[in-house]
Amino acid sequence: CSSPGFMVWAAILYSKMFKIPLLLSYHTHLPKYVSNYGLGFMHKFTWALIRCVHSLADMTLVTSNVILNEFKEQGIASSEKMDVWRKAVDTDLFNPRHRCEETRRGLCEDPNAKILMYVGRLGSEKNLELIKPILEEVR
Repeated sequence: CSSPGFMVWAAILYSKMFKIPLLLSYHTHLPKYVSNYGLGFMHKFTWALIRCVHSLADMTLVTSNVILNEFKEQGIASSEKMDVWRKAVDTDLFNPRHRCEETRRGLCEDPNAKILMYVGRLGSEKNLELIKPILEEVR
């Protein structure tokens, strides 16, 4: 289950009821968000909520060593119950040999143009305005 959200509580209940291991993944760094959105007074509460939820997991996967170290400093769970989720792109599946000219033509008239794609949730904390100068250079 990916936290935060209401589904995490259902996942916790389900894992306890059926006595199955609970794996949580942590993607949304709430303590940082509350400050970004003017809710700094909730900073300690968000850490307490994260600690509560992730202490119930058999394993928590986080997105980076920075977050892992922060989780250790905050006493979120024991070290053996936390690790970094080493994500990667499947280069066999996402490979230029699968290039589809018809799809490219639908996206761009120039067959040699670079096509960039952003996959993710849009939010102010993503700082997407910082990418504009980079995109201008790519043109």
